[in-house]
Amino acid sequence: MRPEDVLAQAIGRAAQGVVRRALKVGVATLPATFVGTDAEGKGWVLLPGAESPTPVRRLSVDAAKGDTVSATVGNGMVVVDGNISNPSAGMVRVSDVGERADAAGDAAKKAYAHADSAHSAARAAQDQADNALRSATEAQGSADAAAASAARATEHADEAQGQAVRATESADEAERMAVDAVDSAASARSAARTAVTQLSDVEKVVGTVTWIAEHGTYDTAAGTEFDEYTVYYSRSNEVWELTGDEAVDPNKTYYSRTGSGTEEDPYVYSVVLQPVDSELSSYYELVSALFTEVAEPVAEDVDTYYTLAVEDSVQNYIASHLALTNDGLYLMADWSLYKMLVAPDGVHVIDAVNMERAMYGIETRIGPLSDFHITINGNRLEFYQGETSASYVSNNQMMMPAGIIRDTLQVGDWAFVAQESGNLSLTWIGDDA
Repeated sequence: MRPEDVLAQAIGRAAQGVVRRALKVGVATLPATFVGTDAEGKGWVLLPGAESPTPVRRLSVDAAKGDTVSATVGNGMVVVDGNISNPSAGMVRVSDVGERADAAGDAAKKAYAHADSAHSAARAAQDQADNALRSATEAQGSADAAAASAARATEHADEAQGQAVRATESADEAERMAVDAVDSAASARSAARTAVTQLSDVEKVVGTVTWIAEHGTYDTAAGTEFDEYTVYYSRSNEVWELTGDEAVDPNKTYYSRTGSGTEEDPYVYSVVLQPVDSELSSYYELVSALFTEVAEPVAEDVDTYYTLAVEDSVQNYIASHLALTNDGLYLMADWSLYKMLVAPDGVHVIDAVNMERAMYGIETRIGPLSDFHITINGNRLEFYQGETSASYVSNNQMMMPAGIIRDTLQVGDWAFVAQESGNLSLTWIGDDA
């Protein structure tokens, strides 16, 4: 508010105070607007500065609604003793003159006293106006200081935007690294599964005729004495083919076949004890079969069992490439500097200096614990530098304590872009995306 407005309000309040005090003690004659008379014949006037009419104690002249009349205010009452708008409308009654003169004298004395009070109030209002002007000047100074602070805040905001852009660049780089790491982890998992599958395949191959032909044989236990400490095998999933040999191979076992191949009369293959070339075209060979260890062998079934006779070369190979320890089963290959440990918590990949390079189990870890490595479990992909977690991905969000974004950070259809000037721009890219 302007200082002159403050002064005007203060003077207006002082004038209204004079009227209010006049109504209480009767100290002034004022022009008023005659409102009219009510049903009881009482007159009403609207005094200066009043919002509602005031009753007239005595009406000494004739007056019409809207006339400006002379109202003497004193001793808590109002007396109308003249019509300013229409002086000829009526004269003051002689009987009232003396009484009104005395009242006017008293009112004049009191008016003087209250005028003096009003003058003091006006001076106080002037003082208030001066104070308001000083406050306005101080407010202007504060506003100027606020403008300077706002300018500095804008500069800091620009700097913060630049840092945000760099942080976004770091986040993008970390996200790309995370994608690469996930791909590497998937490849490593696949390799581990392949290795485990190969180990399983080795175990299965032990029961195949192909593997037996290269490294050992399954011999029938028929006609042998039952030994509770011997490992016996049963044969199933047999695949038979007519031999293609043109002459008897003394290192092979040939079979003859009887039966029609129906459920009532199934095929039965019997060993040919003395094969001859003339009947070779009717002989069968066992191409493949699954030999399964009998969990609880019994003596009465020994004639249906088989035993495994392994060559010395196979035993030496197993001894040099497989090692069963308290930690688990170690697997080593001729062509690799790495070995695998199949342990209760998963498969561990160990290098030539016995440093663990990866582990695959309930939690997957790629890389040595002392260096950069990645861990993957059921709900988190986490990146480490030594023992410190650099960032992780969980619940479809990537968390990182610090990062640097080199160029652009995109959020929805908006992007923070670092400018060559060092500033940071917030750019709408929705139409271009």
